[in-house]
Amino acid sequence: EREYADNLKKKEEGHQQTIGELEVALRKLKRGDQEIGRLNDVIDAKDREIAALHEEYRAKLAAAQDRYDDLMRVKVSLDEEIQRLRQFAEDVHTRHIRYLEKLQAKHQSEVESLHAVIAEKGRLISMLEEQLRNLEQEFMQAREDWDAREQALETEIAQRERRIESLIAEYELKLEGAQIRFQQLEMQYNDMKEQYERDVGP
Repeated sequence: EREYADNLKKKEEGHQQTIGELEVALRKLKRGDQEIGRLNDVIDAKDREIAALHEEYRAKLAAAQDRYDDLMRVKVSLDEEIQRLRQFAEDVHTRHIRYLEKLQAKHQSEVESLHAVIAEKGRLISMLEEQLRNLEQEFMQAREDWDAREQALETEIAQRERRIESLIAEYELKLEGAQIRFQQLEMQYNDMKEQYERDVGP
């Protein structure tokens, strides 16, 4: 009887140890679920961050496009003004040349003044053309900067997505291992329970 009692005590201790292992496994599974929840929160935050970056990029791109449209309108306006000024200068030059050919001896001072006006308008045209070239260069530089920023954002987003996917895969693997361990412990517990019931009765 004493030997039987010792065996029964050992079985009960083994039973208690198995229950303890099951409780540890359940706590680990619970922590795994909490970690997965935290990762889901991180993923949601990253998704919101990515969406914000996309929205910021779209807003900046729209602003750049608006600026480009404004510059193009200014360019068209300047081209029209330059063309008008050139035509005006040519017309004035032609008319005054004809007039000056008749009155050159009499109106030398007036001829010099008209040449000065023509030169000033030519200088104004050159200045406007230079400003237009500068505006076009600024726009092209801004466009290149935006393209570079877009590429950098896309690279950063891709890297973050790969990192998130790697973390998810890692924790899914750990969770799967914990579930397998839990199932093994559960099967062991059931076997021991059946053996216990066979030995001492239900």
